[in-house]
Amino acid sequence: METNPSSVRPFVWQGSSFDSSFQVLFPKAPDMDLILMASTLHLNIEEHDILELNFKGHLLDKKQSIISGDPIKFTFRSEKIKSTWVGYVYKIVEDNTLQGGNTTIICIGASYLLKQTDQKIFLNLTADQCITRIAKKHGFTDITQRHPRQRDSIVQAGQSDWQLCKRLAKQTGFALFAQNTTLFFVSKDKIYSSKKDSAPYFRYINKENDGVVTKPQRVTGTVLDFKPHISDSTPESGVRVDRVITGVQANTGKTIKAKHKHVAPANTGKGVVVPNSTYFLT
Repeated sequence: METNPSSVRPFVWQGSSFDSSFQVLFPKAPDMDLILMASTLHLNIEEHDILELNFKGHLLDKKQSIISGDPIKFTFRSEKIKSTWVGYVYKIVEDNTLQGGNTTIICIGASYLLKQTDQKIFLNLTADQCITRIAKKHGFTDITQRHPRQRDSIVQAGQSDWQLCKRLAKQTGFALFAQNTTLFFVSKDKIYSSKKDSAPYFRYINKENDGVVTKPQRVTGTVLDFKPHISDSTPESGVRVDRVITGVQANTGKTIKAKHKHVAPANTGKGVVVPNSTYFLT
C-alpha cells in the first residue's frame, strides 16, 4: 500500500550527507597506514553491529599485523554530528585484482563479548534483571525497563549470552540492541514514544492485491527492502533442532536432571543400482 506523500516528512540525513568523514584506529597496531577507501556499518535490532572496512593494499609489515579479536575504534562525522563506534576484529580477507591488492576487515561491535557460552540457571528474576546480570558480567552498562513477570527459573543450557538475551527479547516483546558497551532492553512502545518526534520517516511501496511492483515504481519510495523479525519457534525460521533444557522443580526447588543416551544411526545397505536403457551401447 502506498503511503500518502503529503504525510512524509523531510529526511534528516539528506542535508548532512555531503560534509562527512571517517577514520579508524587499531590500538594494538597504531602503525597500520593502509588507506581506508570505504566503510559500511550495519546496525540491526537483535543482531551484532557489523563494520566492514575496505583498505587499499595488503598488511605486509609485522608492525601492521592485525589478528582476530583485536580492538578497533571507528569515528565518523556528518557536519556537526560526530559518533564513535568500538568493537573487535572478526575476520580479515585479502584479495588480488587487476587494480592491485585490497584488504577487507570485518569487525563486530562490543557485543562480541556476549558470544561466550555458559551453563547457568537464573532463579526468581524478571527478564530485565537477567539482562542486567549479563551486562554486569561483561562490564557493560545496561538500560532496561522493568518487566512485570517474575520467573521461577531462566535456563541457559549452553547457549551464548547473546542468544539468551535474544530469547528473552522475543518472549517479552522488548527491543534488544547494543550500542558500544551499553545494552538496551526496553519496550518498543517506549522507543517509539521517545523517538517519534526526531526520527526520519521512510516510505515503502507495494501492492497488497494482485500485480507486481515495477522497478520504476519501487524507486519512488525510500525503503527498497525490509526483513521481518520472526520467532525462533516458528516454522518459517527453518529451525528443526531439539535442545535438552533443564530447569528447576517448582515444589522442591531442585534442579531437574535429564539423561539422553546417544542413539547411533542405523546402518543402511548399499542399495541396488538399476541402469536405464541409454546406459547400454547398441
